[in-house]
Amino acid sequence: MQHFKSYLDGNSKFKPLTFDFTKASAPPRPATAPLSYIKKWKKASKAVLMRNSNKVIQVVFQDASELILCSGSGQVTFVNAKASSVRRVPLNSTPGSNLNLEIEEPSLFKRLQYAKEILMQMVSSSNSTATGNNSGLAAVLQGC
Repeated sequence: MQHFKSYLDGNSKFKPLTFDFTKASAPPRPATAPLSYIKKWKKASKAVLMRNSNKVIQVVFQDASELILCSGSGQVTFVNAKASSVRRVPLNSTPGSNLNLEIEEPSLFKRLQYAKEILMQMVSSSNSTATGNNSGLAAVLQGC
């Protein structure tokens, strides 16, 4: 945690988050939901990829835009820092096939391709028997 804190504190691209609620008016957190934590991470040239313990994958790009991937919800969430917008895109996949994304925005498509490359590197480095197909990627995203 100290490593991430020092990295984020020293990087002017990461700005503090602001919320429209206070501690008193915050939505209640279910007592049974365990806290998630970063299980694996990889710093690449254009982004930092984090796989959380709840199997959600978060990719933070240099321009502070983010991708949040979770196959359980069937969606990819794109937080565009430049446009200050949040967009959800359906993640269409069938078991045993490649991931198919219905993306019309070229910048989002490029970011998803880059995130996939980083994920494939993570899967192949952690699995010595990687076969080079997307089955490892599906396993990473499985069960969010």
